[in-house]
Amino acid sequence: MRNDFSPRFAAAVQINGMLVLYALGFTAAFFLVAALYWNAWRQRKLLALNGLERLLTVSSIVDALGVGAIGLIACLASLVLPPTWALYSAALYFLVRAVGTHPAVTTIPFLGGVSAVGAIVAVLAFFAPSGLGPREGAMYGLLLAITTEGAATAAVVLNRIALTIVEIALLVVGGLFFRLRDQQEHPPVAAEGET
Repeated sequence: MRNDFSPRFAAAVQINGMLVLYALGFTAAFFLVAALYWNAWRQRKLLALNGLERLLTVSSIVDALGVGAIGLIACLASLVLPPTWALYSAALYFLVRAVGTHPAVTTIPFLGGVSAVGAIVAVLAFFAPSGLGPREGAMYGLLLAITTEGAATAAVVLNRIALTIVEIALLVVGGLFFRLRDQQEHPPVAAEGET
């Protein structure tokens, strides 16, 4: 029986390992971009940067570090969360593609981080049912790093619709399951006179 599960277990470990590798590469690339801008900032007098160029340099450092941090979140999520989270990354990737943009396949780890951040925000936003609003806002802001405003909005709306459909389906299936279980445990009692 052990041999039946070993190929799937190996595949699951390989999926998480691949996501960790991509996430670390993604993070390294953006941290290198931040380091290049930091070098430009250190040499701002030598480069004779004007006020706008200085502001853009600092902004670019913060942007690159922020996007790199999303890669670290994706890496951490790949290490801690089950391999099914890889499906969330791929699903979000295909949602973004479905609305007309074509992000590179290498953005999948980033999208895993976007999904993870959205899920964390949904849990922390206890005042909003199912994280409605805060989850979408966080995901929208992160998706702007790889797509346009319109595509990010459409992907977030489609993601919410898909989540709502899944939650309603789970509610219906769960309700039917418990109803059938209760009927089996407590069969209806025939009234007197009915036999």
